[in-house]
Amino acid sequence: MGNIIKAVALNPLVGQTLKSFMANVTTLTLQELGDLIDSGAITPVIDRAYPLTDAAAAVRLVEEGSPAGKVIVLVDPPPPEPPPR
Repeated sequence: MGNIIKAVALNPLVGQTLKSFMANVTTLTLQELGDLIDSGAITPVIDRAYPLTDAAAAVRLVEEGSPAGKVIVLVDPPPPEPPPR
């Protein structure tokens, strides 16, 4: 809610229009979004990814300000890479 208030206060200074909307999230829309990401039609912006053991650092980053993108907490570690041949 704090970001919305800040956006409203800054709106006259930045020359952008603030509009709000409510999303209707369904399984179908999430699948369509996933398909768009998989095809490369849209690319999510990710600032940083943290392992679950560093979740507190991820929360601190979000609380301290506006990260350049989404902050991700990885619950499962990625599979190990095969050794070079």
